[in-house]
Amino acid sequence: MQTEAELRGAQIQGQGRVDSVKPYMPQPVSYPSLMGAALRVGADSFSAYNSYTAKTPTVPTRDAGYTGAGSREPGYGYM
Repeated sequence: MQTEAELRGAQIQGQGRVDSVKPYMPQPVSYPSLMGAALRVGADSFSAYNSYTAKTPTVPTRDAGYTGAGSREPGYGYM
């Protein structure tokens, strides 16, 4: 008699657990955006270009310091 009551209690408990589980509801799938990927590539390229130009020293031209004064010292048109 006690075994039957325990069995019935276990069945009720098990059914309560089954009833408390929410049914499966599939979520909508979000596909990757081609526009978002293109914008990320563009932003990364722009960032890399800015980083490159900030670190690249400018090279002075050969006649940048030429004054026309005829001095033979470096920086005045003669190397």
